Amino acid sequence: MTEWREALERFLATDPRDVGCDEVMAVLHLYVELQAAGVDAAAQYPGVASHLAACDACGEDARGLLAAVQNEDPQHHRHEHNEEMVAMTEKLRGVQAEDGAAVSAADIPKAVTAGRLLYADGASQIFTIDGRTTYSERGGDSAGEWYVDDDGRFCSFWPPSYRACYALRWLVEGSRIVGLRFTGLADGVTFEGRYA
Repeated sequence: MTEWREALERFLATDPRDVGCDEVMAVLHLYVELQAAGVDAAAQYPGVASHLAACDACGEDARGLLAAVQNEDPQHHRHEHNEEMVAMTEKLRGVQAEDGAAVSAADIPKAVTAGRLLYADGASQIFTIDGRTTYSERGGDSAGEWYVDDDGRFCSFWPPSYRACYALRWLVEGSRIVGLRFTGLADGVTFEGRYA
């Protein structure tokens, strides 16, 4: 009886930020890589952190994956990460940015294609220079298009008919560009993507 009661109390006390098992499994590798790199993964993925604290099975998977990542050849992992950082730095070379400053129309292509963007809800997105984008969430991918419109705004198109334009602002910590802040022009909703 006590075990049943404890399980019920844990369920009733579920954090509303908890994203559930499926979403955690879709981004667990990203979460663990951030942890292994010494980054506060819980701050970037609070819904994942909440779930890992509540779900014994997912928490065990996360601990096992972290142990495996930490036992990898550190030179290999460091080399891979360094290549990504060099590529991102190269794409953003010459860009002067302050936190919250608008991304100029000329810099939008550099900004969105500099690297994969990770969002707080666990989704990620890749933009390519030819105007294509792939949004990945919960193990599924959606293909769309992005462009800079005649007014110099960043816009996206998701078939069959969804279009949206955003005010795009730099996300800067210290003197380092770490991502982008998107604010929907139609709805005012703001979200951040951090370069991975």
